[in-house]
Amino acid sequence: MTEEMKEAYCYRVPELLPEEKNFPLAKFYTDYPLVKPGPLQQQVLDAGPMPVSEAIPVEHWLTSSIRRRRETSSTGTR
Repeated sequence: MTEEMKEAYCYRVPELLPEEKNFPLAKFYTDYPLVKPGPLQQQVLDAGPMPVSEAIPVEHWLTSSIRRRRETSSTGTR
């Protein structure tokens, strides 16, 4: 990846403050470039959340996933 491409598609993680470096999770915070989302992912993000009317109600979430699993295993497709 060229330097120009890195600038277009990546951004740098900001440096931790000295007091932040003392936190236990600071060891997982590294100074590496984060990749920006691609065009398709950005389009999905820009569209915002799905309409609530299309969401599976919490009380039916588990049962609908079990039902889908049974349907796919009975038809032999995955």
